[in-house]
Amino acid sequence: MLQLNGSREIASLTGGPMMLGLGASLMKEKFQNKPSLFAQGKLADPVAGTLCDPNAPSGDPLECDQRFGDEAAIVPYSADRNSWATFAELVAPVAKGLDLTASVRYDHYSDVGGSTTAKGSFRFKPMSNLLIRGSVGSGFHVPTVPQLNAAQQPFGVTSLPYLCSAEMAQVAASLGAVCRPGNAQYDVIAGGNKELKPEKSNQASLGMRFDPTPQWSLGADWWWVGIKDSFGQITEGELFANPLKYSSAWTTKRDTGTGAIYLASLQSNLNLGKEFYSGIDFDFLGRFKSDYGNLTSQVTATYMLRDDRQLVPGGPYYSPIGDNQDSLGQVTFRWQGRWMNTLNYGAWTHVLAFNYKSGYSDQTTTVDVLDAAGNVTGTQDIKLKVKDYYTFDWQTTWAFRKDMSLSLGLLNIFDKDPPLSISIGGVNRGQQFGYDDRYYDPRGRTFYGNFSFKF
Repeated sequence: MLQLNGSREIASLTGGPMMLGLGASLMKEKFQNKPSLFAQGKLADPVAGTLCDPNAPSGDPLECDQRFGDEAAIVPYSADRNSWATFAELVAPVAKGLDLTASVRYDHYSDVGGSTTAKGSFRFKPMSNLLIRGSVGSGFHVPTVPQLNAAQQPFGVTSLPYLCSAEMAQVAASLGAVCRPGNAQYDVIAGGNKELKPEKSNQASLGMRFDPTPQWSLGADWWWVGIKDSFGQITEGELFANPLKYSSAWTTKRDTGTGAIYLASLQSNLNLGKEFYSGIDFDFLGRFKSDYGNLTSQVTATYMLRDDRQLVPGGPYYSPIGDNQDSLGQVTFRWQGRWMNTLNYGAWTHVLAFNYKSGYSDQTTTVDVLDAAGNVTGTQDIKLKVKDYYTFDWQTTWAFRKDMSLSLGLLNIFDKDPPLSISIGGVNRGQQFGYDDRYYDPRGRTFYGNFSFKF
């Protein structure tokens, strides 16, 4: 990577010198995924390191060591790209207490093209204890080299089994494949997508910071972001409910045991459409002195106003605020935040923190209905209400020397369990139920210690 930056004063204004900054950069990226021959499934004898013959019949000594049901061989790939960028930034203190900033940038990537982005912002201080700030701008987010070029390979199976619908059969036929027989789980294929376009965005913010006294500080910032051609994946439930609607999210998988070519889910990144987000960030800070030390209390919280997303360009919008929707498979908390209290006394620092996430409606889940004797009499679709969740954490630090300190802490002091969720979402999708591991920590009360030595 080669980067060149420079700046200088170009004029004198009422509030101070006007500064101009210029810069350029040049970068080359190379990516290689080089799994071992064993990881690629290219060995007949992994112990001796003997190469296999992909065309060898079953039972032959040179048959590849890839057994039925063991098809997670890693596929090697390599890719590279070149990129360059130029930018200019102007800082203008047009009056005492009022600064204006404007910048423009051009980025170009050899594999996805280029784009010009810009930003304008202001910082206004009408009084010594009041700051008003705001900005508008545009953005350009390119996919990574693996997102574009990673080789497609098996990535497990779907969380739930599915019956072949008429639309699924139609998609399978168009790909030269067939559906899985009966009520079955389908293979999931993951990999890069060379057709993935960069995300483009616009954003704006407006906020203030007010210090009514030296002990108190209050802040609030409204923000808005709009994204075009957003990166994402179609959720499993949405894909199998509307196969034709998401025809690009399907592929095929050859069964090692039978040779049959079956329909499979393709979980590569896609350009889903547009997304819009807005919210308010709050920050309250208080400082107090007492005989027991200096206490700092701070509350930081975010209130979500908007979260609307498309799954296909021009399609309907879905909002996951307070609702783990079936179409999106994820939730956005209406409220979340932290209240941190820090007490400093000599060499000791004590911190007590309160963490909070608001509740939400879970995904629709089909459950069995039982009679008094425990017999299944039917099924019912329910949307469980996931409760608000809060925990307390504690940490004490003893700085017994300038270069040494010892910290002891306790996470989740009251050993609070994550709130009940029976959806199939989460990092380990389909492998565990009872809570959503994307948002909550299942470890319960956790002790930890840390020794620090600076030299």
